[in-house]
Amino acid sequence: MSRGCPEKCSYCWVSFNYGRLRSYETDHIMARVDQLSRQTRRIGFIATAVGDHPELGLILQQCREHDINVALSSLRIPAMVSEILTPLAESGAKSVTIAPETGSETLRRQLNKPIPNSRILEAVETAQCCGIENLKMYFILGLPGESDDDILSIAALLRSTHQIMLHHGRTKGRIGNLHAGVSILVPKPYTPYQRAGMIDGREARRRIKLLRKALTGVPNFRLDFPSHREALWQGFLSRGSTGAYSALEERAAGSTVSQILTDHRNAVEAATTNPDLDDQPWSFISSAPVPKNSSD
Repeated sequence: MSRGCPEKCSYCWVSFNYGRLRSYETDHIMARVDQLSRQTRRIGFIATAVGDHPELGLILQQCREHDINVALSSLRIPAMVSEILTPLAESGAKSVTIAPETGSETLRRQLNKPIPNSRILEAVETAQCCGIENLKMYFILGLPGESDDDILSIAALLRSTHQIMLHHGRTKGRIGNLHAGVSILVPKPYTPYQRAGMIDGREARRRIKLLRKALTGVPNFRLDFPSHREALWQGFLSRGSTGAYSALEERAAGSTVSQILTDHRNAVEAATTNPDLDDQPWSFISSAPVPKNSSD
């Protein structure tokens, strides 16, 4: 549906590298929907920021008029409004995905995502009223400056969300499922967090244990945690030097991630745990236009 993103979230590579949001025109999208409708009655819309298409509500309504069921990859919280959620529910959708990233409003502002918890809970309420029973929420552990209180605020937000779902579930006679997916921060080049260090395995396990304990006993709830090993692998690929290429070759040849992280231990640590990277391997890359008369 679009390229780029209108936001500048501190952790996200897309908005700092894809440029401004560019959306396909509605007529173009609907022509493609009409073409695909000859093969299927269910279509998925994909973009970095699906909910930011200026005419998403109209597109969803037109899909409903053509008896096309629609699935969306995820929605930004400001897009959780009835004109989008109602046709989505009418097309058979039972779940939506949003990304608060943290339960702390202070940390969220540092992420350049200044959405209060009250707005998030309002979005949950709207989804329930529109017939979206299930909800998935994404969070990040290991953000710069994160404290134990910030981690506990994730649990508090999830418990408040569950209470809203419980209230609506009692009225309907069934309670929706709440699913929280937690990832570990992997700093990306060209973002404000490009020099941030990743938390180590021991600290990751401690924070995960703290969050898990704070959510004990919540029914109809699932909590998914990441593999710290996989996060390190992503971090190495994200910020590693040219030496990461040989690691990719080894992975393609069948080596396990665990073995690669062991064999490249020093390089992995340099790329993932050192917050003072002065000689960044991507620093020679520039998005500046090449002069017309340049022979380079």
